[in-house]
Amino acid sequence: MESNAPLPPSQALKLYSGKSIGEMIFFFAGIALVGYLSTILIFLLLIGLDNGFANARQEICDTLMSNMFLAIDGGIVTSLMSLMTYDKEIPGGKYFRSVKGGFETYKKMRIGNLITAITVIFLFTGTICAINAIFPLMIYGTATCVSILIFLLLGVGVGNLLSMIPSGAIRGGASVIVFFALDIVGIISVYAAEGKLGIVQIIAGVIAVVLIPVSYKLMITNYRKNRWDS
Repeated sequence: MESNAPLPPSQALKLYSGKSIGEMIFFFAGIALVGYLSTILIFLLLIGLDNGFANARQEICDTLMSNMFLAIDGGIVTSLMSLMTYDKEIPGGKYFRSVKGGFETYKKMRIGNLITAITVIFLFTGTICAINAIFPLMIYGTATCVSILIFLLLGVGVGNLLSMIPSGAIRGGASVIVFFALDIVGIISVYAAEGKLGIVQIIAGVIAVVLIPVSYKLMITNYRKNRWDS
């Protein structure tokens, strides 16, 4: 029994993805941060060359441009992590079903992936919030970062549900639409409340806390029945 015990989450994630939890966190947080900061820098340069860099920074703040980039970059990374699937038909799909621990190792991998996604969200939004405090780039920066954090966490739970969609194309398309809609609500709700967090964030936070573990359980059950054993 012990010889076929499942691998711990970090090792299971490394087996499936080639990266441990720490490596995945560094990789995805890096992608999100570099993507956000490079996009902001490009727009600062483009606008600044015409109107001056002080005016460029103000224009980016006033138009909610940087707020949108925060939501988009965070949403893309969260979507990529949430929709990781390993079907039999893909290269290596059959091999993954023969690894030590079998399906229990797959479950540990998904737990590792969940830990990674949640940690990356906190690191990404926290870092951008700190940068914004030093060099303001967003209107209602702190409130926006907190709101986006909450809605990205909600997106983790929604992503678990979307991962149950059989068609990869539909799954990917739906994730883009859903994550974009969630992030828009996160931004607009703060802007409409003039920088204050309120009932919208409370409701989204409560739903996220409940949905993440529930959706994980549903996802695992569905995967076992319709993909692993089928």
